[in-house]
Amino acid sequence: MLVASAAMSAFAQSSTNGEPVPAWTNLVVGKGWGTNTHSTSGLVTNLIAAPHDETAQAELRRVLADDDDAQAEADRLLQENRRYRAQGSGLTEEELQLRLRARFIAVRGAYQQFLSRHPANVPALLAYGSLLDDLGEDTAAAEQWEKARALAPENPATWNNLANHYAGSGNELKAFSYYEKAIALATNSVTYQRNLGSAIINLRSNAMAYYSLSEPAVLDKGLQLLRIAEQAQPDDFALATEIAQTLYAIRPPRPGELQAAWRRALELAGDDVEREGVGLHLARVQLLAGKPEEARQILGTVTNTVFAPLRRELEAQLGKQSPAGTTNATAPTPAGTGSKHAP
Repeated sequence: MLVASAAMSAFAQSSTNGEPVPAWTNLVVGKGWGTNTHSTSGLVTNLIAAPHDETAQAELRRVLADDDDAQAEADRLLQENRRYRAQGSGLTEEELQLRLRARFIAVRGAYQQFLSRHPANVPALLAYGSLLDDLGEDTAAAEQWEKARALAPENPATWNNLANHYAGSGNELKAFSYYEKAIALATNSVTYQRNLGSAIINLRSNAMAYYSLSEPAVLDKGLQLLRIAEQAQPDDFALATEIAQTLYAIRPPRPGELQAAWRRALELAGDDVEREGVGLHLARVQLLAGKPEEARQILGTVTNTVFAPLRRELEAQLGKQSPAGTTNATAPTPAGTGSKHAP
C-alpha cells in the first residue's frame, strides 16, 4: 500500500489562511499537512465490527486490494504523464484529474457498499475517509474519521487523520492537540511526529500561541521532529526537501546547513525532474550566499522547460548582483507559511 502516494498528491489543495503559496515552496515536493492512515494490511487484522466474521474480513480485503490497485495505477499514470509533459506532450491537468477521479470513484462505491453492511467497521471507516480526503471531499472524510474515533478512541490513526483535517480547515489549535494525542497513543510512530513537525512549521503563528514559544523556537521544534523522522526514513526525498525548505526561514541563517540539506535532497532525487528542481534550489542558495558564478554554473544544468519560469527568475536576480558580488535576492518562504493539506 502506498500510504502517501504521488497519485494522492494530485488532489492536494494549496491554500493557507487565505495566503497564496509561493512558487518556491512547492517547487519540488508539494508536501502538505501530513500522511493519513489509509488502507493497509494492518487494518484488516484489527477489524472492530465483527472480529470473527470471516466473510466481512474477506470482503474488506478485496476492497482494500482494489484501493491499492487504483493507487498503483494512478501513480504510474502520474509518473508517465510527468515524463510526457517534460517532452512537451501528455495530458493537461484537467484531463489528468478527470482520469484519476474516475478510477477512485469506483473504489468509493465499493467502500460505501461495504459500510452499508458493516457501519461500525473502524478500519473501513479509516480507509474510506482517507480516500474521500484524497478526492478533495475533506468534510465527508472527517465525518468517517469521527465515527471511527467514537468507536475506537484508543486508535491513534483516528486522531492523526482528524489532526490533518483540522490543520487544513482552520482549527489549527485543535490539530496540535490531536497530533499530540496520536503520538501519546503510538509513541514510536515516526509518521505522527513528522506530521506534527510539518504542522508546527506550516502553522507557525498558531504554534507560537499554542506552545508559548517564539518563532525561532517554534521552527526549531518543528525541525527537530522532522529530523527525528529523517533518522527513521533516511531515503525519503519528500522529507529531505521539506527539511531543506524549512531551513530557508531559520534566523539567523544557517547557510552551511541549508546547502548541505539541498545536496542531500539531490542525492535522493529519483529522476531528472527532481534533480533539476533541486538544482534550482542549490543555485538559489549560491545566489543568496553571494556566489553568482556558482549559481550560473548550476543553472546551466537546468534544461527542463517545466522550470523555465523559475530559472528566468533566478537569472534576473543574478543580473542584479552588486559589484561586490553580493545579492539583493531574498530567501523564499518555506513550505510553512501556511499551506493546506495533501494526504
